[in-house]
Amino acid sequence: MIRKLLAAVFTCALLAGPALAADKEKLVIAMPNRGIAITPLYLAISGGYFDKLGLDVQMLYLDGGTKAIAALLGGEAQIYMAPILDVFAAQAGGAGMVECGVINNHINSNVVVSKQWAKDHNVTETSSYEDKLKALKGARIAVTSLGSSTAGIVRYLAGAAGLNPDRDMQIVSVGSNVVSMLAAMENKYVDIFVLSSPAPELAKKQFEAVNLFNFGRGDVKSLDVLAWNGVIAYDKWLKEHPETITKYLLGLQQAMNDLQDSSRTEEAKKLVVKSGFVTGLDNDILDASWTNLRLLVPAKIEITKTMVENTIKFWNVYAPEKIDLSAADKYFTNEYAAKAIEMSQKGK
Repeated sequence: MIRKLLAAVFTCALLAGPALAADKEKLVIAMPNRGIAITPLYLAISGGYFDKLGLDVQMLYLDGGTKAIAALLGGEAQIYMAPILDVFAAQAGGAGMVECGVINNHINSNVVVSKQWAKDHNVTETSSYEDKLKALKGARIAVTSLGSSTAGIVRYLAGAAGLNPDRDMQIVSVGSNVVSMLAAMENKYVDIFVLSSPAPELAKKQFEAVNLFNFGRGDVKSLDVLAWNGVIAYDKWLKEHPETITKYLLGLQQAMNDLQDSSRTEEAKKLVVKSGFVTGLDNDILDASWTNLRLLVPAKIEITKTMVENTIKFWNVYAPEKIDLSAADKYFTNEYAAKAIEMSQKGK
């Protein structure tokens, strides 16, 4: 069955982009991975929003956040698309990075359990939060890596359940590859996995797996609104290029408007697929993944202090270096997002 899945895995095409036009400013975006949660960026490119704003936006795919941050430091890229968690880590190391816009205000990974595990523990997607938490005891849970946010999700839920994640469950690192994650469940190596779309949708179709905790759906109220995937850059670069970052955020805001508008979202989906950012998914998997994506995308690209504080609370559950909530202001700025939103509302 895994061979069949190989043809159905979500992939994002790396666009080399057209030759840089003389009247456009080149902007390189460091990407630590490929995923459907970043679709506002894909749509802003495929929809030509950046082109109209005079930006030639190109993506540089790198293997992990460390390399992406290094690309910013070395001048290979100017912007990094990732959760604000990476800003927490970078600032702990002395880097002057901030998040200046958010395209996902919920955790994009879901907690998916096998059909047998759900049956044995008498849980469904509509079970109570308390019953779902109880079902985690004794589970073997696959995460991308032991120090990742996916592992942090497991530890957070374990704490909410009153469990010791190092004693009452087994957390297994299998990498971020969708096929590897699904194979671990199909072969009964794990009972549960934590990963973003389209993995939950594929598991549901192929194995009748149960999407137990969907954060975009609001299954975990204490993690309902966060500063998740967003626009990260060095504060020095932002201050030197205020017009550039404002245009970039405006392009993303325009794409987010299309994603959230029920009269335009289908056309947006077709455009992203046609442009090659999403390939290899059956229509039903694509539709389900797209529906989940829309739960993750906020109406506005601005970051609120509440989002940052909620993310800090999540971070403090699993990260070795804790953050004081009173320090929230130093990790983000809304200066450029506010201008972009104003321009969007004026129809620019």
